[in-house]
Amino acid sequence: AGKPLEELRRAVVVHDPNVFSWREPEAIAAYVDPDDPALKDLLAGVWRALPSQGFPTPGLTRAAGIYAALSACGLKYKQDASVPALGLVSRTVNDRVSYPGQMLEEGAGDCDDFAVLLAAAFESAGLRSAVLVGKDHVLAAVESDFAPSDLASELLGSEGLLIHDGAVWLPIETTALAQGESFLDAWRSAWPAARQAARGEWTFIDVRKAWQTWRPIPRPKRASPLRLGTVSTRIRREIEALRNFSLKRLRMRAQELQKEGARDADRLLGNLYAACGMIEEARKAYARALGRDDPFAVHFNLGEVLLLGAHTPQNLAASIAEFRAALDAVPQGDLPARADTLIRLALAYRFSGNPEAEKKALEEALAINPDLKKEYAALTESPTNGALISEGIRRFLLTSLKR
Repeated sequence: AGKPLEELRRAVVVHDPNVFSWREPEAIAAYVDPDDPALKDLLAGVWRALPSQGFPTPGLTRAAGIYAALSACGLKYKQDASVPALGLVSRTVNDRVSYPGQMLEEGAGDCDDFAVLLAAAFESAGLRSAVLVGKDHVLAAVESDFAPSDLASELLGSEGLLIHDGAVWLPIETTALAQGESFLDAWRSAWPAARQAARGEWTFIDVRKAWQTWRPIPRPKRASPLRLGTVSTRIRREIEALRNFSLKRLRMRAQELQKEGARDADRLLGNLYAACGMIEEARKAYARALGRDDPFAVHFNLGEVLLLGAHTPQNLAASIAEFRAALDAVPQGDLPARADTLIRLALAYRFSGNPEAEKKALEEALAINPDLKKEYAALTESPTNGALISEGIRRFLLTSLKR
């Protein structure tokens, strides 16, 4: 009846915002703030040095450039000071985690601080990030931009990749930033963790999913003493090293495919080229495969790669022609393959400015598989950021480039 049932007096411990309990590891996402003022100030001068496109993927190119920028900050590794009283008061094992801006301002931190900083920087660049929590260590990971995992393994090698929730991730040993190691070396140092994580020995925290519960709490803007000098040379060096590594792997795989003499060697090579954005090389490989490989698969993949590189009316017209050839070559009774081709044909008509043909192709696809309606709507509504092919459509087209 509006009267208190009981009155209690109890001591309440209010911790500093940086005190963290690993009892709920997903809560680490609350520190991964891509809008941290100090981090934004640091990265503002870096974006113009990062290419919008890159090899082997735009995302990995940006990741290497961001790593290079952070490595120029002179960050040091520093173990957290032991505060036994914290554990006694809250009856849990506590840690101290810095926000990205704090890490930059203080210039030092331990593994969880480095992981939070790098994950926040990735997210600030639009790259999907993760935090990997082991028994006594914390790493970061970045999504590779490779939709089909087999292509990523073909190009980058399976030993350093982590497959999680349908995406291919590169784990990064973030404390390598304090050792002056390169992006490639930081990735290689995390290969053992990738194998352990695949066995379930690490907790994989997808930052964007964790944000659904643990949104970052904005920090007030502070004047940061850190002033980053020019890092364009360092960024170019990291990106060039990644490019050379990937090109070497690609050439080795191309030689292996040729030696194997497989009937589908040229088409598989075309898939690798397409996944890396090497559109002209992919087109030539598919052209060589015509007449020797499965005609439907070749025409289908060639239509996709022409659409991926559709910057001219000629490419669009050629893409439409290849999808039509693929429709003629669809194995009898394979309705899913026909629906997949029609959806891509509808996209090609859309970009060529032919809404009537787009509507007809889409209706035929939906008559086979009504579930494609939602997928197509999501594709056509995805932002393009000034490009003809949006990131969502690029990923969609690459999903079929598998062995």
